[in-house]
Amino acid sequence: MIMSPDAGGVFDTLLNLVNKGLGGKAGDGRQFVSWIHYEDFVRAILWLVERDEINGVVNLAAPTTDQFRFHARLA
Repeated sequence: MIMSPDAGGVFDTLLNLVNKGLGGKAGDGRQFVSWIHYEDFVRAILWLVERDEINGVVNLAAPTTDQFRFHARLA
């Protein structure tokens, strides 16, 4: 998930679900979620675009994971 405070971002989407009574944690909430902050995502993309030697699939994520219940609590 790319974490952005902007309208249409993940937090905005989760908040809409919570406001409609559809939010909450999935399962027991202990599942791990890979995420990246939107500013880190943009910097990484710009860095990758400048490097011709890198090709193929590139995964971008924060160095640590969070449990789903943490993100559900933020919404």
